[in-house]
Amino acid sequence: MSNMPAIGHAFECETTGTTESSPLSTENSSEVRQLHQRWHWSRCRWICCALVVTFVLLIVTVIGVNHAERSELLEPMLDMLEKASFCHAPAHATCSAEIPSAELQKFDLHPPQAEKALMGFMYLQVARRDRNLMREILSGAHLVLMKDLLDGKDGPISAYRMLEHWPGAYRRASSHRSDFQQYGIPQGEVLHTILLGRIGKTTWLQFEGNGVNGMVSFFFHMCDYLEYKVTSRNIGPLGTSKYTDRAPLLIQLPVSMDKQECPLMCNITSGASQTVLPYRAMTSTGSWHQLLRRLRRI
Repeated sequence: MSNMPAIGHAFECETTGTTESSPLSTENSSEVRQLHQRWHWSRCRWICCALVVTFVLLIVTVIGVNHAERSELLEPMLDMLEKASFCHAPAHATCSAEIPSAELQKFDLHPPQAEKALMGFMYLQVARRDRNLMREILSGAHLVLMKDLLDGKDGPISAYRMLEHWPGAYRRASSHRSDFQQYGIPQGEVLHTILLGRIGKTTWLQFEGNGVNGMVSFFFHMCDYLEYKVTSRNIGPLGTSKYTDRAPLLIQLPVSMDKQECPLMCNITSGASQTVLPYRAMTSTGSWHQLLRRLRRI
């Protein structure tokens, strides 16, 4: 019986010791958790920063490559149009450029008949053979056709009505104002796309550096948009232009077909059977440029 107090005292000490160590253990665990959380958040921040930097570098690289390659084919295309002969194509209410097969392949213009008519319309009826004006058009100038009526086979039609039914035209949206449905018209891997709209009784259009008809092309389009926001210049397929929707290039002269410019009627079978080669065979540009062009199709 005399040992009972000692045993009780020992038990009390042991219990007390155990109770006193628990706060230390809890505090250590809390510190470990805090250290782990700080490490975790620090790691996440570094990963996010690395992703942001990578994304910014990718955008800068794309903008830089696009900027470098834009003017590569501008002067050759202007030379081609200056040398071309023209005939009139009543089905399109336009003059049509007689472009050799090799040039169609070089500039990826297809289907041939539609693109010949479109190039004739833009060069003869809109630019009126003005090389500087055509340079602005191919560089992405925002055009407003003030007198846009054409002599269609069934009577007068607007340039908007003609182009909305152009081969390949598809409905799309953009940040530009339009009172009517907007359309994109694919132009191949050189001229990319035409954006079309209409305000009141005027047609507006512009060549774009990239369309929005695919995930990758949309990414390239957004890179062009960022460049536009920085430079305040429209981004076209073969250059940049100061003429934007805020300060457009107004075409005051009528764009109706003048048969004196193209007196001969086109041979409708001309070029109909021509085979257009894949774009990789058309230019001698570097593999990086060709890769970008292939990616736009995704």
